[in-house]
Amino acid sequence: MSSTIMTPLFTHQVAGVEFLRQRKSAILADDPGLGKTAQALVASVGEPTLVVCPKIAMGVWEDEARTWRPTAKVTRCTRKTFRLPVGDEIVVINYDALPSELPSGTPFVLIADEGHYLKNPKSLRSTRFALLRSLAAKTWLLTGTPMSGRQADLFGVVTATGYDLTFAEYAFRAWGAYKGDYGLEWPSEPKHAALLQRHLDAVMLRRRKSQVLDLPLKT
Repeated sequence: MSSTIMTPLFTHQVAGVEFLRQRKSAILADDPGLGKTAQALVASVGEPTLVVCPKIAMGVWEDEARTWRPTAKVTRCTRKTFRLPVGDEIVVINYDALPSELPSGTPFVLIADEGHYLKNPKSLRSTRFALLRSLAAKTWLLTGTPMSGRQADLFGVVTATGYDLTFAEYAFRAWGAYKGDYGLEWPSEPKHAALLQRHLDAVMLRRRKSQVLDLPLKT
């Protein structure tokens, strides 16, 4: 961790930083408010970093970078001005501006904020994100809702990191999904929960506020 970072991390954030640093493919799925942005920035200190986020969050990443990576150059890009980061640089781009062709450059850390935006592997943003992932040294997704709706959504989020998981292994073996009269039917709970958990433990870290913060009771 860089000595230029003056703001101390909470204990759970230190653990999150180490979780990310040790993985090429990772999902940080902490509750909102637990500092996923800070953890990702600290974990990527000193490395060229590309942040993909909703347009409304671009300014947040610029502001947070001043605290957690104060020596880094931060560049906000559009589709026309897009390029990959170099050196100690953070390039920030929104999902709608992702390039349609593979750019040239050296390996970098790829961070997807609100990673559940990639839940549909066939969507345009997911296919364009996959192009960038093919060049990245590490791919980390940040999301407080890794399974925001359907069971299939979690598969899209997990595999968006590049984690090697087939749909058959996820849907049919782990969940016990089956083909019904109107398409694929999913049980409300996974058939092989231990198998599903093994895959999730390999790639995802999720903490609740009640687990990691000493919060006062509501009145």
